[in-house]
Amino acid sequence: MISDEALRTLVGIIGNIICLFFFLSPVPTFVRIWKKGAVEDYSAMPYLATLFSCMIWTLYGLPVVHPGSILVLTISFLGVVIEIILLIIFLIFSDKKKRLKLLLLIFLELFVVALLATLSLTLFHTYKKRSLIVGVVGIFSSIIMYSSPLSIMKLVMSTKSVEFMPFSLSFGAFLNCLIWSTYALIRFDPFLLVPNGLGIVFGVAQLILYGVYYKSTKKIMKEKKGKEVILSDVIVLGSGMRLHMHLRPLSKFESKFVQVTMVSAEALRTLVGIIGNIICLFFYLSPVPTFVRIWKKGAVEDYSALPYLATLMSCMVWTLYGLPIVHPGSTLVFTISFLGVVIETILLIIFLIFSDKKKRLKLLLLLFLELFIIALLATLSLTLFHSYKKRSLIVGVVGVSFSIVMYFSPLSVMKLVISTKSVEFMPFSLSLAAFFNCLVWSTYALIRFDPFILVPNGLGVVFGVAQLILYGVYYKSTNKIMEERKDKEVILSDVMETSLHSFSSCPQYKKTRIKLLVVVVLELIFTFIFTFLVLNLVHTHAKRSLIVGIACVFINILMYSAPLTIMKMVIRTKSVEYMPFFLSVASVVNGSVWVAYSLIRFDIIILISCGLGLLLGLAQLTLYGLFYKSTKKIMEARKGKEVDLSKVVVVDEVLELQLFLIIFQISIMVSADAARTFVGILGNIIALIFFLSPMPTMIDIWRKGRVEHYSAIPYLATLLNCMLWGLYGLPMVQPGSLLVLTINGIGIVIESCFILIFFIFSDKKARLKVLVVLILELIFTSLLAFLALNLAHTHAKRSLIIGIVCVFFNILMYSSPLAIMKLVIKTKSVEYMPFFFSLATVVNSSVWIAYALIRFDPIIMIPNGLGLMFGLAQLIIYGLFYKSTKRIIAARKEKEVDLSKVVVCGVHEVEEKPNKPSTIAL
Repeated sequence: MISDEALRTLVGIIGNIICLFFFLSPVPTFVRIWKKGAVEDYSAMPYLATLFSCMIWTLYGLPVVHPGSILVLTISFLGVVIEIILLIIFLIFSDKKKRLKLLLLIFLELFVVALLATLSLTLFHTYKKRSLIVGVVGIFSSIIMYSSPLSIMKLVMSTKSVEFMPFSLSFGAFLNCLIWSTYALIRFDPFLLVPNGLGIVFGVAQLILYGVYYKSTKKIMKEKKGKEVILSDVIVLGSGMRLHMHLRPLSKFESKFVQVTMVSAEALRTLVGIIGNIICLFFYLSPVPTFVRIWKKGAVEDYSALPYLATLMSCMVWTLYGLPIVHPGSTLVFTISFLGVVIETILLIIFLIFSDKKKRLKLLLLLFLELFIIALLATLSLTLFHSYKKRSLIVGVVGVSFSIVMYFSPLSVMKLVISTKSVEFMPFSLSLAAFFNCLVWSTYALIRFDPFILVPNGLGVVFGVAQLILYGVYYKSTNKIMEERKDKEVILSDVMETSLHSFSSCPQYKKTRIKLLVVVVLELIFTFIFTFLVLNLVHTHAKRSLIVGIACVFINILMYSAPLTIMKMVIRTKSVEYMPFFLSVASVVNGSVWVAYSLIRFDIIILISCGLGLLLGLAQLTLYGLFYKSTKKIMEARKGKEVDLSKVVVVDEVLELQLFLIIFQISIMVSADAARTFVGILGNIIALIFFLSPMPTMIDIWRKGRVEHYSAIPYLATLLNCMLWGLYGLPMVQPGSLLVLTINGIGIVIESCFILIFFIFSDKKARLKVLVVLILELIFTSLLAFLALNLAHTHAKRSLIIGIVCVFFNILMYSSPLAIMKLVIKTKSVEYMPFFFSLATVVNSSVWIAYALIRFDPIIMIPNGLGLMFGLAQLIIYGLFYKSTKRIIAARKEKEVDLSKVVVCGVHEVEEKPNKPSTIAL
């Protein structure tokens, strides 16, 4: 919840930026005057009126008149400067009569402002009275300004054409007034609110006129082609909007300006849609502070999940609506709605974690109901209706319904605010974001009339305004209520942390965790081997799909039959304690959706496996209904007695099997390119962690101000490794290896930073040595790049030459842990071989082997295969000597032996302190 001062400042800055654009809008007019050397029939009255208004508002914004209005002062003063420059140009190119008249009016304005300033500052000695006097004059001048668009609006209605009322300027005027009205509302200022509120009314009226007469304008413009007229002078001022319009013949220079300001409906709609996407993203992210608070407190308190559920449902429906097969040309609706689905899902997961059982069950039921409705809607609309119009009508009506529900959902919160007189649970950022979001999407719907988007968002504008009014009314009382309740808060986070700690320390849990890790590694290896064999041995889509399909059916049958063990236990114990309800419901929903999918485009492979899943899911739900009540009695009777962990182990084994089967099923159903990209991204993330692993060492060096016994060799070796693989990943060497290039580019930057730190804190001798090695590495890499790119002229030859060099250096890198492994075997202690790095080596190598296998690349596979072997060897050694390490450390405790500094240099060198090298071979 941000402070009102910070929010007011932010809104004021946005208002300043928008206002500056309007102050500069007459520039094309004055460029023409300058070129022609005459003012022709132009009038100086709009600029004089704007200058007068700016001077009044500059006076109003002074700290001695109205403190805290610095942003009003800045933009108004800037307006004074800009208008004076424009009037000087007007004076230079006017005739004597006009010049004299203009000078008299300028002096009259200066006299009035000076008189107002003198009287307000000398006769009145309080801010309140001064701001009242100057504010009333400011309102009077602004109202005169705002009445100026009435003549243009009259012209639009009489001609039935919006040719002389550019949409961008009308919308800009409306937006500017809205911003300054918001600024005035945050810390109530009636002198800013009244004129800008009037500006909003005129802005809305202009936008409605634009929507009504936009289509008829094209016909009229075709009929009177060659008789072009332009609306030339539009001036808008700081804290209030001042529009002045004047008709004159169109010049060649300004015809291009009109083409920019009167953009096509499609281009404008796209622009508004992009703005809507940005605002909508902020709207979706606005509850983040709420969820940070939930996370910290470890409880959802009085927060309701209904707004997020409603938003999720609305986003899913609008994602469906935005699909090209439902409503073509709504890409921007689709993108932001899909993003909303992702964000709302994450927020609801957090809500689920910190809710009590009752709320959690209710939330899960509503979630599954939403998924079922959206699946049903998609199936019906796409199969029963075969035209865009009908599909968009059906989905649009549902979208309107759920959007109305979404915008009605804050009513419960508004009721809570009124009853408690506190806005604690109605975040201001969310209300403001909702208001702006609805406003922009209403505009989007008006440009190319779309009632399905317009109706719910128009309603959202109304509710947004209502929430902002409530916030203004009850904001102050909230602080008092929160202070009174401050001492009565209960923090449950420590209890949860203790519970989790005690659970994680359970031996049975540790055993299960290791088991699960082994299963995941095995399933990854199995999946990659299967993928490699299918893609390389089978060369037609039909055969590939048949083989993979049969495998999927087999795995699915195993997966769906896995719960049979749990179902047997449920029948035997008459308890559903170990058969989660949400898992059974998910099986039914998943099975139903995929059965529907397979029936639409008849696919026997999906139908068989998912049909079986649907039947078993229904069987589980039936069992749940039969034994739910008896479960409570059994649990109460057993309360206080030790829980038999054997059942948990059975469930864990079943869940492990299900996890293996599900991951395998998903893995083999994706395309090779998609799988390779995913694996490459995963490899990038793991490699990045490796590159950053020496950070503690570097922090230690930085704090101590010296490198001590640390060696720079591992970082220099890693830098060379990264430079070579970066060269290998270039498009002119090995096309399609962008992910190899990106991670090695990052590695070069990180290792360069480490070497720079090493260089700074080394002595002269070590510094010279590092510098020489670094120069040699750069020369070697440059020479290799030059020779490969100039002597070899095919991708195959270039990648082969550079690849062989990379393999050679990687083999050296991966053989470096042999010295440590020798030390472990000799001392029977894994003290100097961290488990994390050994495990990470295995994971990193496995991922890059998979990357190399999907689209066969022996250059990447050979060194990483070797790395995997060394990593597995380290893990085996770790398992053998882990227990003996504790005994050795305990026996040595009284006889301190400082073996802490072990540095492995190259392949064989062992020194005093372990240097955790960041050497990652790809």
